[in-house]
Amino acid sequence: MNLVFPIEIVVASITKKEARCQLLGSERDVLFRSPQLKRLVPGEILKVAPRKQWKYAGQSCLAGEITTTRLDVSALGLTPLRLEPRGIWNPMDEYWGEEGEPVEDWAKKIIAWGPRQSYEMEKVLPMDDPDDPDSDPIVRSNDLKNAGHFTGTSRILMELCDVDLRCLDAHSHLGNMVFEDDPAKALRHYEVGMRIGELSLDGLGDDVLPWVGSTIARGFAA
Repeated sequence: MNLVFPIEIVVASITKKEARCQLLGSERDVLFRSPQLKRLVPGEILKVAPRKQWKYAGQSCLAGEITTTRLDVSALGLTPLRLEPRGIWNPMDEYWGEEGEPVEDWAKKIIAWGPRQSYEMEKVLPMDDPDDPDSDPIVRSNDLKNAGHFTGTSRILMELCDVDLRCLDAHSHLGNMVFEDDPAKALRHYEVGMRIGELSLDGLGDDVLPWVGSTIARGFAA
């Protein structure tokens, strides 16, 4: 690898020392080192001015200055998550508030659309064994977080992103982990997951993903 001009790389995962990345538009992996790693989130595209390049144990390594960062999920070449049909969803069957209380305007708009087809989005969860309930990596990361082992929590979630950036749970829980200390960074984690999910929504029209929840539904109705 001989990189001279500014290049663009996609962040797959981050540790304290380096970020595992891919050259944009390529399957070539590279380990990137920079004092700016703490500000990065998986899924972002970095423009880098290379300063040093080397090989270690067959792995291409790169150090340089980050000149810009951007989020453009459509440029990552990801396969959209599948939408599986789950029957007809009737808003009249949903909970919109306590009995006897007026229904809020945002909910009235959703109810007025009437019944429509519902879908469930494909769940990508690497390292999970459906036959072993103790193997769920999100559960394990939460257990570590609750025990105060944040390094272990981050390691699991970053590994999920490294295996498949379409693991929406990983982006969400990475955001949750930093929300109190750095809400702006948490929002960037959430946005990456949201934008990846949006790749699957072309052509959805007025059909629904009921599991999205009333908060997001309220935003769409506004």
